[in-house]
Amino acid sequence: MEEQAKYKHGGYRPGAGRHKDPDGLIPRFTFRCSDAAYEEIKLAAETEDKSVNQYLIDAALERRKHASEKTP
Repeated sequence: MEEQAKYKHGGYRPGAGRHKDPDGLIPRFTFRCSDAAYEEIKLAAETEDKSVNQYLIDAALERRKHASEKTP
């Protein structure tokens, strides 16, 4: 006879759902861009010896810094 499943219809299951970051601190985000834009971003990141992820984070923070400097 077949062994009956303990969980039948969704809900909490061990191992189900999105796994947390090992440090539990960094949420994950995604964005969309064209392949051409991604290649430009990737090249710019390589020239600064950074990962694409770190390049985008630094660029966003730098932009925010400059925007706050312009506000009187």
